[in-house]
Amino acid sequence: MNRRVVVTGGNGFLGSHVVDKFKSMGSTVMIPRQEDYDLRRRGNIRRMLSDMRPQVIIHLAAVCGGIGANMAQPAKFFYDN
Repeated sequence: MNRRVVVTGGNGFLGSHVVDKFKSMGSTVMIPRQEDYDLRRRGNIRRMLSDMRPQVIIHLAAVCGGIGANMAQPAKFFYDN
């Protein structure tokens, strides 16, 4: 079944496996780039939805930094994710 699928974080470790699985099932997979669609901004979310017109969205994007970074800047990771 051909579905239009958006996978945020589709170039990451987990996301790349999810993308491969959807593609093997015949889906059209789109991976929004942060440079094009900063999804922390409502207007960019709306624009991405309008541009890509997905039927399914898998949200796997995250900002990671390890224990030290999370302890030093907890609000940044909370708000960005």
